[in-house]
Amino acid sequence: SRGGARAGTPAARVGAWRQGRAMGNATLNSCQHFLDGALDEEQALPFNYGYRQNLHLKLRVDVSPTRPSMGAFMHGLRLTDEFEIEALEMLPALGPLSWRHEQSARSSHSSWPGGPRTRVPMRFVRVYALGRWFVMAVATEAEYRTMEKVCHDIEDSKDAATYAHSFNAHLLKTSIPESQDDEEGPKVRVCAPVGCRVLASAVPQLAHPGAVVMLVPYPATEVRKFVFNGSEDFDELPQAFFHHVVCMSGGRESLYDVQGIETEDGDFWLIDPCIVRTPKSGLTAVMTNALTDGESRSGPDSGPTQQSFDTLHPKCGQLCRSFDAHRRGAKVRKICGVD
Repeated sequence: SRGGARAGTPAARVGAWRQGRAMGNATLNSCQHFLDGALDEEQALPFNYGYRQNLHLKLRVDVSPTRPSMGAFMHGLRLTDEFEIEALEMLPALGPLSWRHEQSARSSHSSWPGGPRTRVPMRFVRVYALGRWFVMAVATEAEYRTMEKVCHDIEDSKDAATYAHSFNAHLLKTSIPESQDDEEGPKVRVCAPVGCRVLASAVPQLAHPGAVVMLVPYPATEVRKFVFNGSEDFDELPQAFFHHVVCMSGGRESLYDVQGIETEDGDFWLIDPCIVRTPKSGLTAVMTNALTDGESRSGPDSGPTQQSFDTLHPKCGQLCRSFDAHRRGAKVRKICGVD
């Protein structure tokens, strides 16, 4: 819903948590026990649970590759920044962020990519730090809480933000009168993640000291799927953005799992998108496959296909026809560069 991005102001939520400071030690110990048990691998996570005290979860920004642009929703953090997580919240409405990992484990559908981006289970929690809300993404298994894994995840968002910049520039050129401000009109923005190393933690079940996690600026309290498996409600702007990426890359790259929220202003904020890439050839590819045990991070048979495109993008709107000459005919379905 459009109001999702504004639901639950930080001041109201953190204010409510601060009222809990008067709780007795017995109650705090009970809360700590509850959180520890909830993070056990064999138990379900609690929902709508705020925890203000005794987290002792301190992070340092070690990776921040995304540059400000029309396509990026920035985080306000700088390399080497150190800060503590003030509050942690686990919301059922963030559950869709994990759907790709769940479905990848049980699906053999040809439009579904493989690789660590979809096969490594992740946990997503909402955290409050430095006066704003983030989503913290942590690999469920400690062995994957590495800088290499987080950098791979961040790369997709960085590249998607670059595509979003060109897509928004196209929207401004074709839809907005030149006399209007550049900020007018709906846009697609990718929430720019950073990679953070855990310096201290009282909740090692979630993130142990030395682990690397991904932190994404995301004020919303829910996530919607816009391009996932072809069954989503059709939203023209994110669907056109999906098409734009395939077209701009000459069929070599395709977005996958386009998800996020539509704001009250009509913008779409996207969080943790995937990019399916055509496998590289040559010496670089050989070395990459050797480092990843023969499986590229987008999957063994990765790369956009006409079948996957048609499944995920069932129809074109006017926006698609404005940048893809192959779609200007009423019945043409083929995409340039996609076999």
